[in-house]
Formats: sequence, structure tokens, C-alpha cells
Amino acid sequence: MEMKKENIKKEGMILNHGLLITVFTVIYFIFQQFIYPFVYIILVLTIVTLGDKISKILPFLEMSEMTEDIFVSITFLFCLLIVAVVSYFLGKWTEKELKRTNKYILGFIMSAILFYFIYKYYTEKVDPYAIILDSLKIVYLYCGAMHIIFSIGLLFGKRIDILINKLKEYTRLKMKIEKIKR
Repeated sequence: MEMKKENIKKEGMILNHGLLITVFTVIYFIFQQFIYPFVYIILVLTIVTLGDKISKILPFLEMSEMTEDIFVSITFLFCLLIVAVVSYFLGKWTEKELKRTNKYILGFIMSAILFYFIYKYYTEKVDPYAIILDSLKIVYLYCGAMHIIFSIGLLFGKRIDILINKLKEYTRLKMKIEKIKR
């Protein structure tokens, strides 16, 4: 009788974890497919508009085109960094929520989604009638990069925290040694 109860609990747990991973995969794939490209397009439009406004507000700087391009590129990279950090911490948060699931299955799912974005990148065609972007290749590249950062947070978040704590401890020890030497 007890063996049957344990088997039922294990089967229920496997079913719950499988359902959780399936729901996570569907929601995450929809998120990757629609939200990240939307964020990218909004990011590009915001940076272009910001660069245009700054060049109109500050005409006395008389920035050359190259200077404006550098300014827009730096601003764009800064915004990408912010999105990447948010993506990493979203992956870390998801790791806490999915702590009892199998990491190998999650790794397989994350790899499959990455291969999907690589496939989409290489098979994307140029649209001559596009309004904003003539090709979504750059969007798929962006989605793939954010997916890799999310996956690092999801699969290796705890290990990275341990590494950061060890580095902090090492620098503290190094500073104490430097104080003693003086």
C-alpha cells in the first residue's frame, strides 16, 4: 500500500514538473518571439528620436555626423546593457521559481530555442517594402543574445553569485594585505 502511495506521489511530481516546464517553455517562447523584438524596435526608435532631439537642442555644439553616430551608438549600447541586465536578473528570478525542475531539460529547451533563433537569422529574407527594418536579422541576433544572457541567469545564476562572492572576498583580503604592508 505504501509503495503505491510513493509511486503515485512520484508520478504526480513528474507530471507537475513536466507541466510546469511545458508552460514555462510556451510562455518564454512567446515572450522571446514577441516581447524582445518589440523592445528592440522601441529601443531603436527611442535612440534615433533621442539623437535627433539632442542634435536640435544643442545646435551650438555643431557635432559632425561621425560624432552624432558615436553618440547614438554609445547611447544604444548603454540601453542594450540595461536590457541585458534585466534579462539576466529575469533568468535568475525564473531559476528561483523553477528550482525543483531538471536543469538538463531546461538546458535542452534553452538550446532548442537558441537554435531556433540561429535558424531564423540565417533564413530571414530582406523585405524591400519594410518601413522600419528591411530585415529582421538584427532582431533575431538581438533575441539570441538576450536569450543567451537569460539562459546564463537561469542555468548558472547561483554559480555566478558564488564566483562574485569569492571575488569580493579575494579583493578584501588583498586590501588587508596591502594595509599591513604599509
